[in-house]
Amino acid sequence: MNKIYTLGLVMFSFCVNNNLMAACGGTLTPNLGVVSGKLVQGSYNGESWNEVHCSNNKLWDLKQGNSDPVDPSEYVGEWRIDGNQLEHKYDTLVYRYDLYGLGGVNYCLQAPGGNPSINVTITTVQNPSDVCK
Repeated sequence: MNKIYTLGLVMFSFCVNNNLMAACGGTLTPNLGVVSGKLVQGSYNGESWNEVHCSNNKLWDLKQGNSDPVDPSEYVGEWRIDGNQLEHKYDTLVYRYDLYGLGGVNYCLQAPGGNPSINVTITTVQNPSDVCK
């Protein structure tokens, strides 16, 4: 009886973990450097962002661009690749994600445990030297 209980628990854990790991779908991206020098756009819980992942590991909110007098780009944190995860650091807050390719410029960021999973686009930044400092 103990063996059946243990086997059932192992199978349940495997199913739960696979469901959580597959929240994004797509293919786990082994080359996290795909974000370097790129604009990552997404939204979650009613909040949208347009963050430039500068090659110097600085993270800038693009907003309306540096030349806009009302809503210029601003430095918001840092990013790095930590093992197999993309890490964002805003002051003392640190977020880690797996990156899944969904095709073309479409990707999904998935936090450990599967929640949240956030659909994003990763595109080229026009004149990244204007934003990245």
